[in-house]
Amino acid sequence: AVLHGKVTWKGKPASASVTAARLGPSQSSRRSTGTDATGSFTMEDLSPGRWQVTVSSQQAALTVEEFVDMLATGEVHKEFVLPSAELKVAVLQGDQPVPGAKVYA
Repeated sequence: AVLHGKVTWKGKPASASVTAARLGPSQSSRRSTGTDATGSFTMEDLSPGRWQVTVSSQQAALTVEEFVDMLATGEVHKEFVLPSAELKVAVLQGDQPVPGAKVYA
């Protein structure tokens, strides 16, 4: 079976490494690939069963994991959305904003 995927972050294609692992009582399998410029990837020759897919993006400094069930034949299309968060900071002196203050993380 074939897994076609797309990875996005903040609504745009994301650069990421993708690993699929299948752990079974008689055999274990692992496949790895990366996304292209459009955030897309393809993994071929995945055996039937449940695969744990891990998507890691240095660009977003995030990792997500999801399970994908593969059938004996055919293709699965899956989108992996990396979560995004925004932090807003105000620097105050007493109860007044400090003009031009910079915060580094």
